[in-house]
Amino acid sequence: MSNNFSYLTGKSEFKTFARACVEAEDSLKTSPTACVRNCRAALEKIMRRLYEIDGAFTIDDALNEKTTQDGKPFGELYKMMSSAAFTNAVGRDLEKKIHRIRILGNDAMHGSGDGREISRRAATECLSNLFELVQWTERRYSRNYTPRRFDPSLLSDAGGSSRRGSAFGNLVLIVVMGAALAIAAASIMGIPISWSKIFSLISG
Repeated sequence: MSNNFSYLTGKSEFKTFARACVEAEDSLKTSPTACVRNCRAALEKIMRRLYEIDGAFTIDDALNEKTTQDGKPFGELYKMMSSAAFTNAVGRDLEKKIHRIRILGNDAMHGSGDGREISRRAATECLSNLFELVQWTERRYSRNYTPRRFDPSLLSDAGGSSRRGSAFGNLVLIVVMGAALAIAAASIMGIPISWSKIFSLISG
């Protein structure tokens, strides 16, 4: 199956996070929770790379001193995403979208606190937001930028093969159990019947 991020693997300047982005989308086959968790991991790799290649991005002293409501210091990812230089560069809209990845990613790793499961819709949102950040990064820093749009239809079969395989397996099990019961019932009633006869009746 195609992947929205697979083209990144051919760009050497983005090799530090290309594979992480591809794996984030591929992990939707496993579960939305795994996908969101991997989106957050990919986001962190992208942010680290941005701070490596752009000397204008620095973490403000105020962010280093800022703490959460329970007195703990904010994590490095939050501080990188919230610095004035970075937020001014990406704009408010994209800033909100990537913070959404961070927040949902934290929920995926540690639990949301209200018992809610990560939905497929939330995972798709994270992938779309991650793709938008990748496009912004590519537009700003890549030598050969090609505009692209996130294609949600590429996700439509994520997990589909496994679901189809499971459904087929269940169908086979039902048929076999039904045949076994028919043979047992026929034997009790003294009616000669065999597996080949059962399956000839089913196939016919």
